[in-house]
Amino acid sequence: MTYEVHLHKSALKTLKKMDGTLRRCILNKIEHLKRDPRPYDCKKLSGSDMYRVRSGNFRILYTIEDKKLIVLIVAIRDRKEAYKTRQSVA
Repeated sequence: MTYEVHLHKSALKTLKKMDGTLRRCILNKIEHLKRDPRPYDCKKLSGSDMYRVRSGNFRILYTIEDKKLIVLIVAIRDRKEAYKTRQSVA
């Protein structure tokens, strides 16, 4: 059972700005979310329905719709900024 991955407009914009190596690492992590949206290294963020996975110094913030088999990538942010502005993302 594979999930469909959708990227929010802001996440796509962030991804396009990254250099090739970093972009490939993040895309690889996103590709794994298709098969397993809750990998062992994911964390559910308190106070919301969002999850996060780490990819180097970046955090991929996403939600899961199990009934529709969809993973929505809400944001891709540097670890220093990922949690400060989480309320504005959700």
